Amino acid sequence: MSLRTTSFLCCFILFLPPVFICSCADYVPHERLQLDNTPKEPPEGVYGRLWAIPNPLHLGPLPEGETLENVLVNLFNVGSEDISITGIDLTGDPDFVFEPSFLDIIEEIDALPYTLPGREGCYDFTSIWVSINYEPENKLPVSARLSIQTDDELAPEIGVPLSASIDFPPHESSEPACTTLPIVRPNPIRFDSTLPGTEQYLDVCLHLYGEEGPATITSIEAFGEDIFIDSLTDDYGKPVTTPITYQPGSMKMTLLRLSYRPSGGKPDDGVLGVVFINELGDEHALLVPVLFS
Repeated sequence: MSLRTTSFLCCFILFLPPVFICSCADYVPHERLQLDNTPKEPPEGVYGRLWAIPNPLHLGPLPEGETLENVLVNLFNVGSEDISITGIDLTGDPDFVFEPSFLDIIEEIDALPYTLPGREGCYDFTSIWVSINYEPENKLPVSARLSIQTDDELAPEIGVPLSASIDFPPHESSEPACTTLPIVRPNPIRFDSTLPGTEQYLDVCLHLYGEEGPATITSIEAFGEDIFIDSLTDDYGKPVTTPITYQPGSMKMTLLRLSYRPSGGKPDDGVLGVVFINELGDEHALLVPVLFS
């Protein structure tokens, strides 16, 4: 290389803007979904790993004298850790009868507790069915509540409201029941310990599955210290923004990158809040714990 060429390169490097000569370790994305990380309270919602479908459950109206047998409520584990179902109770009008037996895909389960394994994949989840009979004694509307107890410390019990009527009026269809299944994986989200000034990230899978109509994620936010939402992309890696609508039966997936950048000691546990509108048009919030080792 000639002396003239060497001198030119040295001058070129000296006049480069600082952004071109910073190290990769100093790189921070210019656009983040969450710029304000001021601690605040998450919305009212459900720390959901066990999910019941349909919920609520509406039966009837039925012709007088008829009964319904083996009406199934499906219990899904949408999280990434095992859940033990420790008890199931039915309270309310005696027209509803709970059969103390449960079904998985293969065999009948005749005793509790029963463990539903967690899954890592976005579309891979386990479930069992709970059987309910409806044996009306009069034409009055009735209601009850199905309560499911688990070993989940954040959500030890979930409830399914039940309602029904007979011949009232005779040709009117029953109220729709929600079948929207929100899935956030992993759930809970766990970060390992890391030193201040470093960064750790996890890719979180988001999905809303519904059978009767579209469902929409309207907002996503991280609540807590030192956690940030860096990006939101579709199946093909293309950036997306909320609202995100999922059509009935759709298996499309949304990926969220959540980063942990500790500023000091171990922070308090945080929450990833996913606000969505189900297929019935009702708004809910699914709250996913963010835990630190």
